[in-house]
Amino acid sequence: MASLLGTDVANYLSTLNTASLVLLMLLVRLIWKRNAPAPQTRLLYNPSSKLLQTIVSKCKCLNEEYVPTFLWGKNGHVQSILHTTIGRFGGVPNNIGTRHKLTAADGAIISYDIFEPDHNAPDASKYQNELILVVPGICNHAENTYIKAFTAYMCQQGFRIAVFNHTGALKSVELKRPRIFTYGHTSDLDQVTQQILRTEKPNKLIGLAFSLGGNILLKYLGEKPERQKNFHFAVSVCAGYDVPECNELFQQWTNLRKFYNYGLTRNVLKIVKHHQPTLAKFCQSMEPPLNLNWDKIISTKALHELDEEFTLKLHNETDINRFYQENSSSPYLDKIRIPLLLLNAEDDPLIPEEHYKHSKRVVEANENALFVVSPFGGHLGFFEGGILFANQATWLDRTLSEFFKVTLDVVEE
Repeated sequence: MASLLGTDVANYLSTLNTASLVLLMLLVRLIWKRNAPAPQTRLLYNPSSKLLQTIVSKCKCLNEEYVPTFLWGKNGHVQSILHTTIGRFGGVPNNIGTRHKLTAADGAIISYDIFEPDHNAPDASKYQNELILVVPGICNHAENTYIKAFTAYMCQQGFRIAVFNHTGALKSVELKRPRIFTYGHTSDLDQVTQQILRTEKPNKLIGLAFSLGGNILLKYLGEKPERQKNFHFAVSVCAGYDVPECNELFQQWTNLRKFYNYGLTRNVLKIVKHHQPTLAKFCQSMEPPLNLNWDKIISTKALHELDEEFTLKLHNETDINRFYQENSSSPYLDKIRIPLLLLNAEDDPLIPEEHYKHSKRVVEANENALFVVSPFGGHLGFFEGGILFANQATWLDRTLSEFFKVTLDVVEE
């Protein structure tokens, strides 16, 4: 009886402590900076662009205050971690696409998934000939939680989606060559793009990329400008565009970037370890054989360490700085002329404001480029609404959907 009473008391005290903590957080939020003006979303673009003037004036999300979740939404770390761990509040729809596989010139298997629109969506017939090509972030693919959530939301809006799966990221797709994705490899994306244009026959594509995918997509568009004719416009979210610079930033403890670097490294290592037997077999069959130190590879704690022990050797490279520069989109940004939306969050722990100089340079070079900086959102979070639990659809979901629709209408006009 005493033991049972002790358990009940412990449970009661635990509940009381939790409730007290929530109330304390509410009180702090209510009085903290209560008189301070709400931070505004910053819009940077060429004021002489009639195209962007029209788009911005019609996009309500860009002109209204972004209201993040009350208790924690103004913390970029919480936003980023929740994006990584749960993806969305209220569950993620099990949106299943159709997988397509291709053989690259070197024999590697590359893949993409096609998601069909909800034919009951109000705008389904209006956008039936359009297709959004999504390039996910590092290690990501069509089965990642945030990609599934986003594709489900956009399909409900009447859009068709194609998701490019980074080579090697899907454990179910066997490696046929000793390579996986890198920071700026574009030939696989080009082959997928050409296949989609042939088989799906869209009017044009809408390019959308998240995080590392933004570097890959913009490099793809800029390094061969003729590729841009296949796109209405492109959107890059929470991306960095200069790999050497990002490498330096990721080695700093500022805003816990070194901690995130470790987490990203472990994610890449999960893929490397999954494919280790296949990679080791391929490496031994090379002339001369490539002997990798797998103990060193598995024990790396930062991306540049993993690249020095693994990535460079697979690509027969010796100079890591040159390799990083060759994988950067920054030298090609000035060559992009189609309309662009570049979007970052001010409290993104991975991409600090000092990196915004690349996006600002795009705005100077391309009169139809719009650079949006939201005050909150973290790295790909952008949760909004609610006190403790956010809305299922994020601010990013709503903003991108509206931007796509408005821009398509304006471009057609």
